[in-house]
Amino acid sequence: MQMLTRRKFFISSAVVVTSLGIDSLVRASPLPTTPNSPQERKFLENDQNYKNFLAYQGEVFIVSSFDDQNLSEEVELVEVVDTWGTDQLDQFWLRFKALPTSALEKGVYHFEHAQAGTIRLWIEPAWSNENGRYFEAHFTLLKNFLLSQSQNEAVSPLREDIS
Repeated sequence: MQMLTRRKFFISSAVVVTSLGIDSLVRASPLPTTPNSPQERKFLENDQNYKNFLAYQGEVFIVSSFDDQNLSEEVELVEVVDTWGTDQLDQFWLRFKALPTSALEKGVYHFEHAQAGTIRLWIEPAWSNENGRYFEAHFTLLKNFLLSQSQNEAVSPLREDIS
């Protein structure tokens, strides 16, 4: 059994705490209590990453609100942009186009698609013009952060040679 060194402990702890902090910020909004429903897992099983979203570019999603049961709109995924991907990070953003009369605002919404299933996204308004209102969702995701089953120690994507 391999001992966990102090340095590895601090590096692994920092990554986990950062991940938990980001996750808690995203979950700070009131969300439904069924995050593992079959409709949501259908898309999440394939991972939310740049390549998977790129497959749905140009397609229409139905957006609904958690609070307002009457709010349901169609939006088109018009752009999927890889901004700064590395071996450790998958960083990209999505741009959606809604009608000029859209009632969507900054917040968390359900996005439903026939093949992708249902996912939750935080969107923010980007701009409006006569063609529609545009919204963006930004992602920074850790890659290759695996838990080694045999050693029960976190394998961090961070450099090991940092003193």
